[in-house]
Amino acid sequence: MKIFKNVLLGLMILGFAVSGCKKDKDEEAINYLQVGDTTIYLSDASLRYYGSTYSSAGAYNFDLKLVSSEVTMNDDGSTTNPGNGTEVYFETFTDNSSNLIDGDYDFVNDGTEPAGSYDEGSYTFDSNFWIDFTEGTLSVKNTTDGYIIDFTGTDTEGTAVKFNYTGPITIHDRTNSTK
Repeated sequence: MKIFKNVLLGLMILGFAVSGCKKDKDEEAINYLQVGDTTIYLSDASLRYYGSTYSSAGAYNFDLKLVSSEVTMNDDGSTTNPGNGTEVYFETFTDNSSNLIDGDYDFVNDGTEPAGSYDEGSYTFDSNFWIDFTEGTLSVKNTTDGYIIDFTGTDTEGTAVKFNYTGPITIHDRTNSTK
């Protein structure tokens, strides 16, 4: 009987030791663009605010740009790409003039520019050839440290595209400039 208790105690200790080694939650990858099987890490982001739109009352235009480390983000939110860097671009519309608000932004390219949408989205791996998104949802969440922005969609070549950017994003006021 003593041997049985010792074996049972040993199995219980082993069970607790093994269960203690499990991760509570797999860490999610952040700050990346995945196009098919290709993954590029993103290092910076900016929002360029252009004010209210002409075609939709109550909507405000923010251009979102995300870049890899090879691309320089300039003081005005524009970029300098030496030809080997990755950029992601969205023209978004929201009903807030201060920043992108929380929510899902859907692709609407009929010229109406409603709040909660984007009408242009594209990416490039080399700054010479841009590939457009034909569908997808851009999800935005404001945090105390900046934003969490996710995208899942498809490009014009039928390739699945997704990305995540988590972190601060500088907002540049471009209301007195033209696109």
